[in-house]
Amino acid sequence: MTDETPDPIPAAASSVEAESCQPPRLGIIHLLAWTAITAVFFKVDAALHLLEKGPNPVSTSSALDRVVGFVDSTLMAAGIVGLAVLFRVRLRCRPVRFAPGHWILIGTLMPYVSMYAVHVAHYVFTSLRHASADFQNKSWPALLFAFMAESAALGFLVFQTAARQIRDQRIWNRTIRLLLIVSGGEAILYAGVLCYQFDSLSHAVRWIVGVAHLLTALALAVVAADDVSRVRRDWLHFLGVGLYIGFSLISLSQNLLDAG
Repeated sequence: MTDETPDPIPAAASSVEAESCQPPRLGIIHLLAWTAITAVFFKVDAALHLLEKGPNPVSTSSALDRVVGFVDSTLMAAGIVGLAVLFRVRLRCRPVRFAPGHWILIGTLMPYVSMYAVHVAHYVFTSLRHASADFQNKSWPALLFAFMAESAALGFLVFQTAARQIRDQRIWNRTIRLLLIVSGGEAILYAGVLCYQFDSLSHAVRWIVGVAHLLTALALAVVAADDVSRVRRDWLHFLGVGLYIGFSLISLSQNLLDAG
């Protein structure tokens, strides 16, 4: 009998496996996908604008609103491309370790896309069904805040999972926990508006949530900027950070437009 030992894994093979578990570099295919998805969102937003406003000339206020919608659609399309890349990496490699920005991308984009789908469904429903004024003034606002509370709760669950996974990076763990607190508080506030004194609290709660997101985005930007000099991150990490900051600015801009 002869002793047989398994051949060691070649270094080249192990490096290839490690490389396959990393998100791919930003390439032309991702930019093309981003452009295509952005174009789809632009077409959908244009159709929704016609359903809501009709074929009337665009006023100054609606033009500003469409600029915000333009930035919103562009960011959302970029997030969808990044999320697709993350899921592809997740299916290819198990287990895979997500960076902090990856979790932020998931926890920010998924609730945002779900709310976008709700708004599209609302415009289509009201257009085809010719919803009554009672639905528009009472039922729809209540449903909207219910969906907003559910979306915030979804973000809370994602950030809760992220906080458990990112324990060895103290500063990012604390930042993720801050996002967790903000998402949980947002869900509670929206649920409270739904249950108590809807008309008197809705605008105040939106402003509170908008300011909370903005302050959190500033803290996130400081942490991410400090992290750049110490750790090498991929483009999906920075995309997640950028999406949270961008969506926070959009939320505050929409509040300003509604107030004006």
